[in-house]
Amino acid sequence: MATKRFASLSLSAAIGVLSAVAFAAASAAACVEYARAGAMSAAAVGAAAVTCWVASVLSLVLSSSWRRTPQAITGILAGVLVRMTLPMGVAVLSQAVSGPLAKAGLFGWIVCFFLLTLVVETLLLVRLLRSSAGQPAASTWSKGS
Repeated sequence: MATKRFASLSLSAAIGVLSAVAFAAASAAACVEYARAGAMSAAAVGAAAVTCWVASVLSLVLSSSWRRTPQAITGILAGVLVRMTLPMGVAVLSQAVSGPLAKAGLFGWIVCFFLLTLVVETLLLVRLLRSSAGQPAASTWSKGS
């Protein structure tokens, strides 16, 4: 019963789940970093988490906005483009400027949050696409075989 409820996920619910996971991970990591290395390290965690969260939310919105059209693949690819360029741009700019956040480990935290949000977003996007098709994704592939 819970699986069927989760299979009919809406975009707003997916963003809520993504936000909850990102916020929980960022809170835990920021607490550890604050105790270990101080406020600037906790700020680096927060900046990385917000950057990757924004990129993931934008990717979900782009991917799901075209999910019921013939251009669904275009939406997914646009989401991937946004998802990769925003964190990469922040990381490159941070390293180029070599400011206090870069010295506090922003690049490493961007990598961590990028991977975390990528896994969560991918699972949520699969559920969103399945619920919009009204059938499991595997059955659409088997029709062409």
